[in-house]
Amino acid sequence: MSSPSIRFRSLRGGVLYFVLVFAIGFALGTIRFLIVVPRIGELAGVLIELPIILTLAWLLSGWVIAKLQIPRLLAPRLTMSVCALTLLFAAEITLSIWGFGNSLEGHLGSYGTLHGALGLGGQVAFATFPVLRLWTRPGQ
Repeated sequence: MSSPSIRFRSLRGGVLYFVLVFAIGFALGTIRFLIVVPRIGELAGVLIELPIILTLAWLLSGWVIAKLQIPRLLAPRLTMSVCALTLLFAAEITLSIWGFGNSLEGHLGSYGTLHGALGLGGQVAFATFPVLRLWTRPGQ
């Protein structure tokens, strides 16, 4: 990255991208947990929620990139991605432990289930979107 301004915008982009997607994910997750899972199960709930949240994350990544003018360069996009993913993992672990009373071991162990692995895959996809947008046409 060439300047502190670009680094700062990239970090700001990561924070904003995380906040927007986490807020939507929290709302969707609440609906899934309270309404969908009791009716059709955890795996089906994740399979319904995942394409919705990933579509919104893709759109929001483009919006944040345009809004903050994150350059079409690998380093700034990677900074945005790593920042957003780090915040997402920290928030998810915190919510799991403090909000739901899980242990760290229990939380990490949930990734060993099919629905947990799908969720983890969705988080990785979320993190790749700012970088993947390097290979899309500008404005998309």
